[in-house]
Amino acid sequence: MLCTSSTIQSGAQDPYELCFRNAGFAANSRIVIARKGGAAQRALNLDTLGAGLQIATSGATGGHNAGLNTVSVAATYWNSAKTGTKAFVGGAANPTETFSSDGPRRIFYTPAGAELTPGNVLFGTNGGTLLQKPDIAAADGASSKTPGFLPFFGTSAAAPHAAAVAALVKSVRPSYTNAQILNAMKQTALDIRAPGVDRDSGWGIVMALAAANYALLH
Repeated sequence: MLCTSSTIQSGAQDPYELCFRNAGFAANSRIVIARKGGAAQRALNLDTLGAGLQIATSGATGGHNAGLNTVSVAATYWNSAKTGTKAFVGGAANPTETFSSDGPRRIFYTPAGAELTPGNVLFGTNGGTLLQKPDIAAADGASSKTPGFLPFFGTSAAAPHAAAVAALVKSVRPSYTNAQILNAMKQTALDIRAPGVDRDSGWGIVMALAAANYALLH
């Protein structure tokens, strides 16, 4: 046994377990998750922080950013054209970052904790609801006036980048609802990765000018 985690889960806390080993884990190591006798069967999320699993369900994104009423944003390398600041052209020239979590995501509970499919909270029996995540993608490099974050990168930059585009759309059409703003961004997104909506980038890279113009015309 290389390491164990046995935090007591009484149902009153976030059911989170962590097992870490400085030396890492050899290839073909096994992960064993034991269910206490009498406990209900339910799906759980296992994250190996980049290490591959021989058996896995599709979709790495999770948590609050992959919720039903949230907008999940994939990260696209700001300099993927390899020529400095340059407009995105789409397609294979502007892929998502390798660290950007892909989809889809299956959820089993409402925000209030009720089961979406009562009695069925498992992947193998198609419990819950399957969501198309991420929804959109955005550049992962941005400038900020916050000390230490000029510039800053990652999905942490892609999400506010997309939010800024949403704010621009709202500024040209103040009457737009959140759903209409998102639709304008989706309809004008620059397609990347697989053609059409895909598991890695959703509808594609949000484009500020195109989204604002769409809002003006619709």
